[in-house]
Amino acid sequence: MSIFKSSPTTLSVKPSTQPGTTPVWLKGKPKLTWIEIPNTRIASVQGGFTSPGGNKDYVCAYSGACVKKSGSEVFLAGGGHADYAGNEVYTLRLQDDSPVWVRRNNPTPSVPPLKADDPGVPYYSDNRPASRHTYWHIQYIDARDRMFYVGGAAIWGNGGGGSTGVDAFNPNTNDYDPRGAYPSVPSGTLYAAVGMVKDKDENVWILHPGGNLYRWNQSSGTTDLIGSRNVSEIDTALGYDPIRHRLVRFDIDFGAKFELNSNGAESPVTFGGLRAAKARRNSSVIWCEERKSFLIFRWNENNVYECDPVTFAVSDLAIGGTKAPVPKEMGESALYGRWFYAPELNLCGYIRTVNDNVWVFQV
Repeated sequence: MSIFKSSPTTLSVKPSTQPGTTPVWLKGKPKLTWIEIPNTRIASVQGGFTSPGGNKDYVCAYSGACVKKSGSEVFLAGGGHADYAGNEVYTLRLQDDSPVWVRRNNPTPSVPPLKADDPGVPYYSDNRPASRHTYWHIQYIDARDRMFYVGGAAIWGNGGGGSTGVDAFNPNTNDYDPRGAYPSVPSGTLYAAVGMVKDKDENVWILHPGGNLYRWNQSSGTTDLIGSRNVSEIDTALGYDPIRHRLVRFDIDFGAKFELNSNGAESPVTFGGLRAAKARRNSSVIWCEERKSFLIFRWNENNVYECDPVTFAVSDLAIGGTKAPVPKEMGESALYGRWFYAPELNLCGYIRTVNDNVWVFQV
C-alpha cells in the first residue's frame, strides 16, 4: 500500500492519534468558532503526476466529499465533464494531530481525449471508473469500509454522459474494487445533481428530480424503486433525521418529508422562522448529532443556518471567529458533500477549492 503527500514518495498510513482522543490542532479551541486548519490545501498533494486531461484545479467542480466515521477521515474525488479527467482519491484524517491531505492513488494516465458532443465512457482502458462530477453520488459506507460512487453523471467527456455502475474505492489497497463487483443502479437514477443521503443503516436514498425515490441497499448492493414522489428541482438537498427515520427535502417551494418507516410516504413541509428562505435549493445540509438538528450552508454565502427537525423553523447559528470564505463562483461553489459532519469529533467542515485550507467548527 502506498500513498502520496507533497510528492510521489511512498509512505505508509500511520495515524498520529486514535479515535476518542482530541488532536493537538483542536485542543483548547472554543466551540462554535471557525477554525482554518493550516496546511490543508489539496493542491499541495497534486504534484508528481501530469493531468490526464483538463485542469486538476477543477477536482472540486460540481463535486462533493464524504466522511469515514473512524478517524473523522474526509474522502474527496471529482472532476468530470470537460473540467478534469483524473480519477484519483484524496483523504484528510481530521483525527491526526497535524491533518494533511493524502493522495491515495495516481490517476489513470491515459484517457480518451475530448471530442465535440462525445458523452465519454464510464470506465477508462484500465477498467477504473472515469472521472465525474461527484455531486452527492459519493458516499462512504463504513460497514464496507469503502468510498462508493452510487452511479454517476457528467463523466469525463463533452456530452454529459453518465454511468449506471456502482464503484468502490478501497482505502486499504488504495485502489478501486474490480469493475462489476457491485450491481448497477437503474438508469432512472441517472441525473446530474440528484438528492442523495445515507440513513442509519447506510442505505443510500436517491430522489430523482423527476420524482422517483430509490433506495440503494448497502447489505446487498441492489437498488429498489420505492415509488414516484412529487417533482423537485435539481441541486436540492436531502437531509436524513435518524431520530425519526425520515428524509427531508430542503426546497422552500417543494418542501417535503419522507417517512422511511412507512415506505417513504411523503407529506409536505413548510419551512418557517426568520430564515425560512434559506431552506432552498443550492444549499448543502448535514444532520448534526450533537445538536439534533439540520445545519444548512448556502452555496453563495458563508453563514450557517439551523433547522429544527420537528417545527422546521430555520434560524441563524452564530459561529464566532474569522468567517470562512464565501464559496467560489461557478462550479466550485456547488458544495454538495464538501459541507460535511464528522461525528466522532463533532466537527462541521467546509472545503472551498483545492487552493484553500479546510475550515471547520466544533459543536
